[in-house]
Amino acid sequence: MQIDLFNEIQNPRPWPEGHEQLRFGQAIEQAVLADELGYGCWWQVEHHGAGEFSLSSAPELMLAALSQRTSRIRLGHSAVLAPGRFNHPIRVAERAATLDHLSGGRVELGLTRSTIPEWRLFGIEPDDARAQTQEAFEMVPRMWTSERFSHESDAYRVDDVAIGPKPLQRPHPPLWQAAASASSFEEAGRRGVGVLGTTMWESLERAGRLIGLYRAAARAVYRPGRRVRQQPGRLLHVRALRGHRRGGDAQRRRRGRGLVHRDGVDVLRGGERVRPPQRPPAGAGGGAGRRWPDG
Repeated sequence: MQIDLFNEIQNPRPWPEGHEQLRFGQAIEQAVLADELGYGCWWQVEHHGAGEFSLSSAPELMLAALSQRTSRIRLGHSAVLAPGRFNHPIRVAERAATLDHLSGGRVELGLTRSTIPEWRLFGIEPDDARAQTQEAFEMVPRMWTSERFSHESDAYRVDDVAIGPKPLQRPHPPLWQAAASASSFEEAGRRGVGVLGTTMWESLERAGRLIGLYRAAARAVYRPGRRVRQQPGRLLHVRALRGHRRGGDAQRRRRGRGLVHRDGVDVLRGGERVRPPQRPPAGAGGGAGRRWPDG
């Protein structure tokens, strides 16, 4: 089992002077320490308009900085918001390949459709988001492995263009899909890519069922000679609290869980405000004990 770190650059209030620079500096320090301690991968998210929940609106820049400060830990760009109004597939391929060279071949690339609030922010229709994410999964590896690239659809028209650079890893960096719903887990399996399961609100039993759906879908599309990546990942919350003062620890727990549940649900579950829990839910720390609607 490999243990990775998934970073949103959360920025909870109250905000001191220079709070944004402070948060970026802290994230870099954490990634450097994770590299020294032997963690597997540092995953940097992409979110827009997320408030306290995330300052990570330009993850490719953060990962480029980390590529020069770390030497062993893999650098996960996940999940890139795949619809074209967020990121054109050509730019996704170019940026990830450049980062692969800067990091010495340590890139992992994840793609996702994004969330309802971000679709609204960028004026994206849900049906377009699904179709363009599918296209991105098809287009990006082809751009990495073809000398010249062509593609035509309702969304994109590319006619016989040389896309570069090509990534350092061969045939290309590992691909992943961020997923929360059963259908998305199955999609990732059918595509033969790794799945980054947004399962921090799910019980162990439900998370196990989702991973089972993913593995079954991956087995169903396997063909001899075809590279299928069966790699499930599950996101968990792990608290690190300093000191042993009961009152202070309890207050920090409530604050941390409230931030993750309130703003996390707002970003990931469609923009409906959910009241944060006043105390840690039963099973806090592993995602068990609270059931959330499938998304």
